[in-house]
Amino acid sequence: MLNSGTVLQNRYRIVTPLGQGGMGAVYRAEDMRLNVSVAVKEMVPQPGLDTQTLAQLRNQFHQEATVLARLVHPSLVRVTDFFEEGNNAYLVMDFIEGESLAERIARQGALPEAEVLIWARQLLDALAYCHNQGIIHRDIKPQNVIIRPDGRAVLVDFGLVKLWDPRDPRTKTVMRGMGTPEYAPPEQYEADMGHTDPRSDLYSLGATIYHALAGQAPPTATLRIASPEHFFTVRQLNPHVSAATEQAVLKAMELNRSLRWGSAFEMAAALGIQGVAPPTHTEYAVMPPIPPRHDRTSMMPGTQFTDQPAAQAAAHPAAVAASPSRRAPAWVGIVAAVAVVAFLCCAATTWFGRRMAQREYALQTTTAQAQGESKNATQTAGAIAVVATRDASTAQAQARVTPTLSAVRLTATARFQETYDAQAKATAAALTCIHDTAIAPIEWSVVMCDSFNDNANDWYTGDYEGERAIGNKRIEDGKYLWQAEAVDSVIWWTVPKIADLSDFYLTAQARRVEGPAKIQYGVIFHRADGDNYGLFKIRDSGDFKFSIRSDGQWFTVLDWMESTAIRSGETNRLTVRAEGSHYTFYINDQYVAEADEDRLLSGDVGLAIEMPDAGDVCRFEFDNFEVRKP
Repeated sequence: MLNSGTVLQNRYRIVTPLGQGGMGAVYRAEDMRLNVSVAVKEMVPQPGLDTQTLAQLRNQFHQEATVLARLVHPSLVRVTDFFEEGNNAYLVMDFIEGESLAERIARQGALPEAEVLIWARQLLDALAYCHNQGIIHRDIKPQNVIIRPDGRAVLVDFGLVKLWDPRDPRTKTVMRGMGTPEYAPPEQYEADMGHTDPRSDLYSLGATIYHALAGQAPPTATLRIASPEHFFTVRQLNPHVSAATEQAVLKAMELNRSLRWGSAFEMAAALGIQGVAPPTHTEYAVMPPIPPRHDRTSMMPGTQFTDQPAAQAAAHPAAVAASPSRRAPAWVGIVAAVAVVAFLCCAATTWFGRRMAQREYALQTTTAQAQGESKNATQTAGAIAVVATRDASTAQAQARVTPTLSAVRLTATARFQETYDAQAKATAAALTCIHDTAIAPIEWSVVMCDSFNDNANDWYTGDYEGERAIGNKRIEDGKYLWQAEAVDSVIWWTVPKIADLSDFYLTAQARRVEGPAKIQYGVIFHRADGDNYGLFKIRDSGDFKFSIRSDGQWFTVLDWMESTAIRSGETNRLTVRAEGSHYTFYINDQYVAEADEDRLLSGDVGLAIEMPDAGDVCRFEFDNFEVRKP
């Protein structure tokens, strides 16, 4: 155990232990460089390991830590650093304020089904994200789920994480751990029982949900095997839980791995949860089949915000019985495998051409298409129903998933330019704008992706002189350049030609080229008119804010909050994801905040700067403006 006051790497000062296990401990620490609290996970090798095994352990730690540091998801703790000191390895993670799910259960007993399913959706989305990148957590349990003060569930403690390669059944972790017995599947107990895979995490999540709904932990897998009569179903312990939820949980907790859900996507569909990404590894799950705008640039008075809390809406889940699944005999799988091999051999000569055509089709959501769309109907204000009706089958949920863009690469762009006519070349050029990141909803359609090589999307350009500011906007050398001087406190914004959006994913790059750091810049969205829109903005002094203008009045939803993700004087990428009344915000692909606000339902998206004082002079450049929708 590390003592309080111990300093690691001349940076992290240990404050207090948070927990201890057989493989190490977790501490709350202070990052003395950034003056923030962090969690430090100490991993101690098993005693008696030989030199070769220790070397393998060290190499695996570096491999795993490098991958973990790239994970960005609102329901995953963020790994910010890793190092070795002495004979031990350390992971540094964000310190998540809140209480563990285990503490919540101990305090309240069995928890309401609606509340548990909200957390289940967040955790399943996080697991789908991990599994699609080949990461298995291997220690999901109520103690490792933190419920933040805003109600979001965050999965922490990657001490037993494993890199999973579905092509290599021998894959295993040198720093092996059994996990916590009540939540560990049987295959995790012994190495010779077979390698763990995503279904192992689903068992642990199912056991965690079981505990939350029943108010008590399930028996261990070994006890269930030895004495099945000791295992009670969820509804035997809590009859208020719906039969559909119980069935989904029990299937996740099947002792026979082949009987469990094949992916987080399947389990989410069975629980009536939408929005979870389908698997990219297909070993255990079937993949799904593939009017003129006006007033588009404007000045608004500077923001003298009236702080009012955002309206909070309640979710109303519905529940009906789900259909039971049935397994096919083993010989069917063998015959199917032979048929697939034969089909692939026959199709090899035509694959390239068809693939290129599919990619071109996936990119046909260009601005020309967007311009022809009619305005979306205004959605009803209120909360998003986190849990959908239970009669939607897994196949129906899969069918709603659109073709993905994750396979598109610049090499394909070069081939497009050599093969297709001018229209296809323009479409391929948009590929260079698409931001390939884990936070992008790849199943959503690309509505616009503008790298500002021209003004095809009819952005405002030219000189401007108004009561509050004078300035100029132009597109030059692949950038959208703004130059302005404030006559009074002012917000200057512009929207392109694009159909109104309700749910959307918006990301854009921006840089302050000249001017004081107090000048704010960002994106606007759900702009119905000059008196109704949202504004997510940052300052190079290192903070961000989310406000809305509703019926001509300003309301602060998230007041200025500091973030180390902001790069002063450099290009910053701002990203907003809107689903119903829920907004999630990212800066440079790092999650920073989320909020609910139901006064804005649909409208334009665009770019904005704010000069708070008369006499402010600034220059900004914008690039790679990308919009997606479901």
